[in-house]
Order: sequence, then C-alpha cells, then structure tokens
Amino acid sequence: ATCLSRIGMTYMNLGDVTNARQVVTESLALFTEIGSRRDEVICNAFLCAIELMAGDYQQAEFNAARSVAIARNLDDEFVLGVAIGFLGWTHLFTDNVEGALMTLREAVSITKRTGATMDSVRWVSQLGLAQWKNGQPQQARALAHESLRLAAQVIDPWSLLTAMSTTIAILAEGEEPERAIELHSMLMHDPLCAASRWYADGIGVYVVAAMEKLPSDIVEARLSRGEELDQREQVAVLVTELSERGWYGLNTIDKFGKKL
Repeated sequence: ATCLSRIGMTYMNLGDVTNARQVVTESLALFTEIGSRRDEVICNAFLCAIELMAGDYQQAEFNAARSVAIARNLDDEFVLGVAIGFLGWTHLFTDNVEGALMTLREAVSITKRTGATMDSVRWVSQLGLAQWKNGQPQQARALAHESLRLAAQVIDPWSLLTAMSTTIAILAEGEEPERAIELHSMLMHDPLCAASRWYADGIGVYVVAAMEKLPSDIVEARLSRGEELDQREQVAVLVTELSERGWYGLNTIDKFGKKL
C-alpha cells in the first residue's frame, strides 16, 4: 500500500493523472482493508490533488472532505493539517472563497504548530490566492512572499509550483505581467504544471489575459526567456525581488491564520 502511494506521487510529478489515480486508488483500498486510518487520510488527500490536476473539482472536494472527516477522529495534527488544507484548496475552485479563507487559515495555523514546512508552503500560498480573490491585495502579497521564502527551504515539486502560483497571478493582473509570462513559461515546461488543470484554470487564465494585452514580440521574448529559467533559482530570486517591492509586513505565519 505504501509503495503504491509513493508510485502515485511519482506519476503525479510526471503529469500522468490516469496512472496516478489508478495506483493511489489501489493504495487507498489496501489501507482501508487493513484499517490504517492515518494513511487513509493521506491517500484521500492525494486523490484530491490528482482530481485537482484533472480538473474534476467536485470529486476533488469529495475526496478532501472524506480525508477531513477521517482526520478529525484521529489524534494527529499533521494529517489534519494536510486534509484541511486540501479542502480549502478545493473551495477555491468551487466558488467558495469564504470557505477557502476559513479552511486555509485553519490549515496554516495547524502546519505552523506541527512544523510541516512543505504543507505550510502550499496552504500559505493558497490562502494568499484566496485573499487576492477576496480583494485583499496587501495580505495576498505578504502571503505569496512568505510561501516563496518557505519554499526556498525545501526540495519538493509541488511546493515550488504552488509557491509560485499566487505570485504569478498577482504579477499577471497588472503589477508586472511580463515577469509573470516568463515565470509561467518556465513552469509550463514542467510536466507537473503542464498537466495541472487547477493551474490552468486558477493561474494560467491571468497570464493568458496579460499576453492578449501585450505586443506579440514582447510576449514571444518573455516566453523564450522563461524556457531558460530554473525553478529553484527563481524561487530565491523572487524572494529578493518581492522583498524590494515591499511584499511583506506580517511577522509570522500565526498572524496569517489569526488576523487575515
């Protein structure tokens, strides 16, 4: 069961949604059979991530809700943070911004307590996107910056992708669309990003809109430049760039959970 779960993660990183769904479903069935409730939480969260990639947001929400229901009956804050975070992520794609704000704040607060840095990267970034959608740009920028700062501390494809996503959306909507285009181009050469409908629907739409407003030669130049960029290097570069822009102002992740 554990091996199937890890294979599923690898398929996800390769952008192979079909095989990822198949092996993680098999993994979940085995964990359910042997009564490993903690692993059921994680597998349902994985299935949520897979359905987010596939663009089936109702199914993603179902998997996340099932993960949360199991997690709330366990004395394990780590898996509860994972489950609640994924539920909040799905709320962003089911037109439930208020639900996303509430759920992601809880997830951020939990991951701060447990020290789960990779999960903090994801939920801080997604909370930033929820704040952006809710018309709170200052808070959104601070969260995007914090997510990137945390992502620089870990080596994880999903963390890098999610950390950059909110920043790209904000830049594309007007602050620096050309920079957003090259970062988007960089990510689209990663199979994990290229196969993720959540990225296309939630982030890519901002970039496409920005490209339509710019001269074609500028767009082509930025797309070409993006092909040469490295994700890990760009995370570090962005932390510095956004600090210079003033994308900060909140001291701790605790404040993100309690005050935003």
